[in-house]
Amino acid sequence: MSIQYRSHRTTRAAQAVVAAACICLPAFASSAEEPDNHQHAHVHGIASLGIAVQDDVVTLAFESPLDSVIGFEHRANTPAERSSVDKLQARMKAPGDLFRLTPAAECKLQKAEAESAIFNPPAAGAAADAHADLDASFEYRCAHIDRLASVDVGLFDAYPRLQKVAVEVASGKGQFKRDLQRPARIVSLSR
Repeated sequence: MSIQYRSHRTTRAAQAVVAAACICLPAFASSAEEPDNHQHAHVHGIASLGIAVQDDVVTLAFESPLDSVIGFEHRANTPAERSSVDKLQARMKAPGDLFRLTPAAECKLQKAEAESAIFNPPAAGAAADAHADLDASFEYRCAHIDRLASVDVGLFDAYPRLQKVAVEVASGKGQFKRDLQRPARIVSLSR
């Protein structure tokens, strides 16, 4: 398993989700014109989750304002804030309780990547980012992809400040959007 933290805004796995959505399901490109599109919006309490299923691989791309997952968006200034950042990094390395794929599909985490300005020491003279985000992606390989029916999303349990997750799904079964609002947690992978 590969765990990587990057300082640039887009991870390779997140790029793969976007590429799969654009190549496999062209309608995603037109969805950006819809007024209710939440992608790339920085709204506290709201996160986005992209789910792409291609062949035997499931890629999840999670984006959230840091305020929604740790309660602040600045560099950690206190031991308690540093602990929150450390816990967030650890959870991104082992997201088992955040995303549970249908057990019968026998999916195993292959790669996890997460990036945020707070994971890296500030550059000399760097200005603080007033609206910092977390961008994470997770790649699973499934032994029985045909048995994959849903993703159980445990984000609300893990992050009490999070109220809504805007979900976009792209798979061979179709593409669609769904909003999960607390306490909902199941994303069906078919319409």
